[in-house]
Amino acid sequence: MTTRPAIKHRARVLLLVLALGTVAAYVTGARAVVEFVDTSCPAGYRERPVGLVANVVVCEPTAALPADAPQVLTDRANRAAQREVGLYFANARVRAFDLDFVAGNYLWFGVDVAAPE
Repeated sequence: MTTRPAIKHRARVLLLVLALGTVAAYVTGARAVVEFVDTSCPAGYRERPVGLVANVVVCEPTAALPADAPQVLTDRANRAAQREVGLYFANARVRAFDLDFVAGNYLWFGVDVAAPE
C-alpha cells in the first residue's frame, strides 16, 4: 500500500514533467500538422494533377479531355484526398515525423527542415 507522501511525490514529479514538456515544446516551436482533406469535383468535371507534387489537383471539365483519353481519366471523380500527420519543431528546424498516407510518403527524423505553413 502506498502512503500519502509517496502519492504526493508522484503527483509533483508528474506535474514537473508536464511543465518541462510544455516549456520545451514552446521553446522549440512544436507544430503539429494534421490535414485530412477531401477534394471533390462537381459533376462533369474531373481532377487533374498539377505539377510533380502529389495530391495537388485542379478540377477541369471532362469535355476538355482529348477524344483518345484513357477511360480511367474520365471515371475519376471525387477521389482527391489528403491524409497527412506530422510533428515539427520549427525553432530548432527539426522534423520528428511526417506521414502522408495518400502519397505513401513517410518521413521520419530530419534536421534543418522547415515546417510547412
